[in-house]
Amino acid sequence: MSEDKYAAVFAVGGITLRVSLVPDFVVNGHTVLGFHVEDIAGTIKALQEKGALFHRPDGLTLDASGIWSVPGGLGQVAWFSDPQGNY
Repeated sequence: MSEDKYAAVFAVGGITLRVSLVPDFVVNGHTVLGFHVEDIAGTIKALQEKGALFHRPDGLTLDASGIWSVPGGLGQVAWFSDPQGNY
């Protein structure tokens, strides 16, 4: 949609996504951006086929695909990083 020296703004699936430049950001091993998907196992497989590397955070019980089931049935999570190491 637009881009300036502060951010890029995208129209994505009916929502507006603003991505801001953070010049002093340091990769810290925490989730930076999350996505909701209908089929997490299928999405993991498709991303792995494209070269995505998924992480297995310490201290969590993950299934064979690296999926963590949030206690209380609140969802499932898997982590991968971009080329700079952001989760």
